[in-house]
Amino acid sequence: MARRSGLLTQRGSAFLASGVVLLVAGMALGQRDLTRIGILVLALLLVCRTLARTGAPVLEVARVATPARMGVDETARISLSLHNVGQRRTALAVGEEILDPSLGDRPRFTIPPIGLGQFSEVEYSVRPHVRGAHPLGPLRVWTRDPFGITSAASIVEGTGSILVTPRIHPLTTGRALGRGVGTEGSIPHQVALHGEDDQSIRGYREGDDLRRIHWPATARMGELMVRQEDRPARRRAVILLDARESGHSGHGATSSFEWFVTMAASVMAHTADLGYAVHLLTPDLTNDAGVRNDESVDAMLETLARIRTGPDDGFRAVLHAAHGFTGSGGLLVALTTGLDDGATRALSSLRQHGSTAIGMVHAPRRGEESSARLAGRTIATLGSAGWLTAEVSGFEPPARVWSELTGASLVGVQR
Repeated sequence: MARRSGLLTQRGSAFLASGVVLLVAGMALGQRDLTRIGILVLALLLVCRTLARTGAPVLEVARVATPARMGVDETARISLSLHNVGQRRTALAVGEEILDPSLGDRPRFTIPPIGLGQFSEVEYSVRPHVRGAHPLGPLRVWTRDPFGITSAASIVEGTGSILVTPRIHPLTTGRALGRGVGTEGSIPHQVALHGEDDQSIRGYREGDDLRRIHWPATARMGELMVRQEDRPARRRAVILLDARESGHSGHGATSSFEWFVTMAASVMAHTADLGYAVHLLTPDLTNDAGVRNDESVDAMLETLARIRTGPDDGFRAVLHAAHGFTGSGGLLVALTTGLDDGATRALSSLRQHGSTAIGMVHAPRRGEESSARLAGRTIATLGSAGWLTAEVSGFEPPARVWSELTGASLVGVQR
């Protein structure tokens, strides 16, 4: 359903002023003709206003974004399908799509006359500068009366959306990241001792090649067992994201939290390219466990696109859940603000002997001395537990921070 409002055009404002002047002058001078003309002009305004409001098109709008998901500063084409569901052919109109300022200027376009039950297609482009799920619409439609004296604005309800993922910075890796799982070195091909679980023997399923039956295992288990093609064990990388609102500084795209999200996306993409099985753990108040675990690149990007800061207890659930992913070693990356002693000890204990753990701790540049001291204690505790640590303000280039951390030759070195 459309909401409507009417306005006078510049021509209409001139008519209104003329009508008032003629009416007042005619009454003051006793000139009935002037008075009649003034009344006629004002009556014309009322008629035109009625025509403009009743002539507003009755439309349904469907939106298709191509692509539906995009990165920051990329361009997407939005296609609007306008369906005339009214009782008559629409008049020529002007459309304006109401958008979030982060998507750029609101596009305006001409809507041609649309026949009863017919469709018309309109396209415009957006180039978002901020990540997130951004609404598209609603659509504002402007129509005028035949004399161009009044215009009517109607809002066509219904919106679409476009998902904007964080910016991903290319990262490089030094020796400290490691090439093994838990320790340096290559991974045995036959059996996975760490990382994602692999299975080389399984029960027989209908349709399996009989030549793959493993007779010793069949005799031992008492049922048909077959050999499964061995998959190389995948190294595991776990990324922890601290989304506590009280720990972050700044606002909008320049906030420390946005820097964390960008770094998390960059580390995720980098480790996935290296062949790691990546797990992103983030607070999730809609989940009974209070934590969300994403394992696919698409799911992680969507989570990072939508995530917002939250309450202080959210990160404790993340730390608790992380023990199930870090017990067998692997790469651990924590993006956190300053933690209290209990949370810091819980975080530092996640690093297993021989594995690599990287901690990036936010410390404000100025003010908030208590937060800075807390960050300093967190960094010191992590460093003493063998972590690679860095103090970040949220203004450093992510690629430089990562390069300096992973290029270190000794664990437990603060950069």
